[in-house]
Amino acid sequence: MPQAGLHALVGVVTRKQAVRKPWLFLGILLGSIFPDMDNYLVAVGTVTGIQEPDELFHRTFTHSVFTILFIVVLFYVAALIRKDDRWKYFGYGMGVGVAMHMALDLLIWFNGVPIFWPLGSELNFWANYNPPEALVKILNPAELLFFGLYFYWLLRAAQSNNTNVPLRPAVRRWMNVMYLLFIVFAILAYVELGSFRQITELVFGLTYLIALTAAFVLTIRMRRSFEVV
Repeated sequence: MPQAGLHALVGVVTRKQAVRKPWLFLGILLGSIFPDMDNYLVAVGTVTGIQEPDELFHRTFTHSVFTILFIVVLFYVAALIRKDDRWKYFGYGMGVGVAMHMALDLLIWFNGVPIFWPLGSELNFWANYNPPEALVKILNPAELLFFGLYFYWLLRAAQSNNTNVPLRPAVRRWMNVMYLLFIVFAILAYVELGSFRQITELVFGLTYLIALTAAFVLTIRMRRSFEVV
């Protein structure tokens, strides 16, 4: 699984520069999360029996410089049509977010990224490196921890700016649930489960998709909390 929560947290560090333009920071956050939305296609492929859906759908069109170009142009045109520069800044932010996501994947994940998909081969800085098994096991559960930390940041942003009061309890619940599930799946990652391992992985995959959806939706709904200049 990709570290969408970590990508969102990395996007957070750009806030001081990005809030100078409306919707730019929102675009960066959503762009940082967006590339891993391809896991919905992986899930559909798994359910429908497609062979190796992860290889077919994950880290393809959502992790390409051509997608960045398409996003920027799309929202630039939208800004011209609607005569609203916010859409242009949103597109710039999305492009930056996707680019940051791709760069982070190259640096900390142990697989390649097809940055020029559908042209050429993937770029992989870790091609000759075999990570320790103990590290590989904790990577997936750690994703839930990063989601929890991202929800914590959303909550703190709302509290600091006194915004989105009705949404705060929901964000707090999501945060606590992510922390709890991180502990559960971290323990399960190091326990011998035999034939139940596949079931555990399916449950984790469903949990991940739900958390990914929540992060995307809450980012949009909580935008008043971090768009404050």
